[in-house]
Amino acid sequence: MNNVNRFTLFLFFFVILCGLIVLVGWQWNIQVFKSVLPGFIAMKPNTAIGLIFLAVSSYFFYRQEKISHALGVIAAVFVMLLGLFTLGEYLFNRDFHIDELLYKDMDVIANKWPPGRFAPITGVNFVFISAGLLLHFLNSKKFIKTTQALVTIAWIASIQALIGYISGNSYTFGSAFYTQIALHTSILFIALTSGILLMWRDEGYVKHLSGDNVAGRVGRKLLLAAVVVPPLINILQHHGLKMNLYDADFGVLIRVVGSIVCFAWMAMITGIYLSEVDEKRAIAEQAQKTRTEELQRALMARDDLLSICSHELKTPISSMKLQTQFVQYQMEKDIEHTISPKKMSEILGQFDNQLNRLTKLIEDMLDFSRLNGGRFKLNKEEFNLNKLILDMLESYKAQLKINQCELNLSIDSEKPLIVFWDNGRIEQLVENLLTNAIKYGNHQPIELSIFQEKQNTCIQIRDHGMGIDSCDFKRIFEPYERAISANKISGLGLGLYISRKIAEAHGGSIRVESVAGVGSTFTATIPTRMINELEGNLSYAG
Repeated sequence: MNNVNRFTLFLFFFVILCGLIVLVGWQWNIQVFKSVLPGFIAMKPNTAIGLIFLAVSSYFFYRQEKISHALGVIAAVFVMLLGLFTLGEYLFNRDFHIDELLYKDMDVIANKWPPGRFAPITGVNFVFISAGLLLHFLNSKKFIKTTQALVTIAWIASIQALIGYISGNSYTFGSAFYTQIALHTSILFIALTSGILLMWRDEGYVKHLSGDNVAGRVGRKLLLAAVVVPPLINILQHHGLKMNLYDADFGVLIRVVGSIVCFAWMAMITGIYLSEVDEKRAIAEQAQKTRTEELQRALMARDDLLSICSHELKTPISSMKLQTQFVQYQMEKDIEHTISPKKMSEILGQFDNQLNRLTKLIEDMLDFSRLNGGRFKLNKEEFNLNKLILDMLESYKAQLKINQCELNLSIDSEKPLIVFWDNGRIEQLVENLLTNAIKYGNHQPIELSIFQEKQNTCIQIRDHGMGIDSCDFKRIFEPYERAISANKISGLGLGLYISRKIAEAHGGSIRVESVAGVGSTFTATIPTRMINELEGNLSYAG
């Protein structure tokens, strides 16, 4: 149960308690219970009973149970009949003998009202409130505006009576006399109608006032100002005249100026909130525009990725298919003159190259998925980095020969360089950088250097190829990015991104230095022994 529901129930029980206190006052003739202050109008017993029954009816409707609803309907019908019979007594000048059923009334004002009979405005309030409750029970969706309007009219009539008491107006003249009710009657009507409207706060026009949006906050502030400020201005003007602080003309001026200030203040509040709404809307629109652009870029990247993957996977598969068809054709053409062992070895070598290429593409895509899914693991161990590099170069001799590239290796020391890294991931990093140098090196010599800087070990690979513009230094380390068009150079564009993540996972970094048309130098700098030497499970989202 939230605070609003608690406050709603409090209002209902407050009305019931106060009604019972008034009946105790009539039972034991305690004047303060009946009229609050000496000389004030007393609340009639029938008024107290009607308020109690309406509060009980509202509570039963609040509970949302069938039995409770039946009891609520009975209580509301009783109050409606009480109000209608009393109003009938006024209209037809008849006495139905219901005014003093419980207690004899000796507190009659100027003999204008029959003993024990409540004011006409009380009867109207009883009829309107009970009708609102019954209509809401019959069809809340169809009659919600009507029900809330009926209850609101009763609320306004009660506010009018309360303001009359506060401002000192007795309403003993003309038709205004019929709107005069007891002080605590007006307070209890205000509490009861407020509780009913809060009970229906998610429906009708009340929904717009009770919401937590800008319209609700502005509406509540304006409503508070409209209810409080004008009566306050009237009270100040009225009491100022009574104390002879100014004459009647100046009193009228105070009321006019006060009203102007009140409405100006309300307009200012509305303007401030509307300005905030415009600012928030502009921010939201800009954020939506940014999200839309990001989504469009993501969709384009997805389409590009699918296109690149399709092309990169199709190329080796097509090559192997052609080689398979060639072998099949040769064997079917002349079974006695099969393919020579040398030619078969050449075809199988091409097969192996294409399979390695497929394997590399798949591994890159899997690594990218692991990086984004938080499943990128480092299995660290001590190993000799120099030996790892030398073993790798042995396996690259054939590829270097095919690409007509010469590789120069430079190692600071012939002693074993022991590091505490992930052996497989470091091999992957070097392989990515070396493949990159072969791919973009224009068949020029490649230099691979291993050296130490303070507590770090550096792996540096330099080519003398096409080079990279400085504006692309950062971009090429992002997924699916490359310095030149994918149509000219094969690959998914994931190698440098994965290499950067491997270096960062080891607590290091990777950088590029390049001059367009001269060549590029990639340097991976990693602490020789990582601070945390336990096996980690590090995730790096791209």
